[in-house]
Amino acid sequence: MTCFIAFDTALGGCTVALSVNGRLAAARQVETARDQAKILIPLINEVLGEAGLVYADLARVVTTVGPGSFTGLRLGLSTARSLALALSIPLTGVTTLDVLARQAAQEKPSDSPILAVIETKRTDFYAQLFDPSGQAQSAPMALQATEIVTFLEGQAVTLCGDAVTRFRAETDDSLNVSREIQRVLLDPLTLVEAGAEAAVRDPAHQPLSPLYLRGADVSVSKRPQRQIVSK
Repeated sequence: MTCFIAFDTALGGCTVALSVNGRLAAARQVETARDQAKILIPLINEVLGEAGLVYADLARVVTTVGPGSFTGLRLGLSTARSLALALSIPLTGVTTLDVLARQAAQEKPSDSPILAVIETKRTDFYAQLFDPSGQAQSAPMALQATEIVTFLEGQAVTLCGDAVTRFRAETDDSLNVSREIQRVLLDPLTLVEAGAEAAVRDPAHQPLSPLYLRGADVSVSKRPQRQIVSK
């Protein structure tokens, strides 16, 4: 028996999925803006319990590496690293944009390229262009809506992700959209499929790094700073 756990906390909640012998055995999803730290491990325990398995049965851990929420992403990566280290099993990463595009390609097949767009909670968007089958056609990017429209050069796209509604509102009629798929959470089956393929490409995956497309928000205090002078 071969099984692995896969999870995402970088988008609008928690998605946890368990793969056993290449099939989705159990899954849990919860939409939440801030409680991922409280519910991730309990959800993992639930899917293992439903399948009648324990942590020692796991052969791999799969997690998303971003882009997405800084806080959620750090939580997912730290949990994945801890589990992999404690169980002495490999760790594999997939991107949120890749899973979204794969999901769109399977859910609503078309001849149009796929544009995955994710909320940044700022004025820009995390985005990436894929071909109709879900293969990457550009690097992930963090751009304003108008910049993404310019990048697309008028081509019609299938739009998917958790930022579809805001992105459409900001682009008005300047974007040629063939279809829209608004999704707040990743599909569990698509997540385990992406994880399985990534594991085949790189069985002994090296330590993962988060996919940050821009730096964290940092502000400098305007208060006068104390200075320590040595005598």
